Amino acid sequence: MLNQFMMVGQVEKILKSPQEVSLKVRSRKAFLDAQGELKEDHFELKLWRGIERECLSIVKENQYIVAKGRLEMCANGAVSLIVEKLGYLPI
Repeated sequence: MLNQFMMVGQVEKILKSPQEVSLKVRSRKAFLDAQGELKEDHFELKLWRGIERECLSIVKENQYIVAKGRLEMCANGAVSLIVEKLGYLPI
């Protein structure tokens, strides 16, 4: 079975807690809405253990990233986006 996502987006905020590091990411839709405007989606991406430290030393707010990872179902029924690989685009 295939369980993957890939996203290009702009980091709005870096969220740190003792348990995990997450990125709030803004991503533009690839099409115009009925008013002819490009809309954005906002996602929270959880970083897989092992890339957290590297990410914190490289990624800055407003930087563009490429994220690849998997979807994970939480106990409360919500879906988490777990980043396993992260690419950094120059600011």
